[in-house]
Amino acid sequence: MLVDEQPFAVGMDVITAAECEPVRRAIDLQRVVLERGEGDVVTVTVWRDGSERSFEIELEVVPLEAD
Repeated sequence: MLVDEQPFAVGMDVITAAECEPVRRAIDLQRVVLERGEGDVVTVTVWRDGSERSFEIELEVVPLEAD
């Protein structure tokens, strides 16, 4: 499947926007997340099964597991 002329495997979500800003590279999403804190809600738009869907995601800190 092509999304904005880029190939993506079928059966997976593709993040296309975060807080109404386009996500073209991982850094675009990272910037949105790093500008916010734990408990903030971020609206993320994904391409799924041929259409766009938006989700509200509450951010939380996930502790690193010790090796």
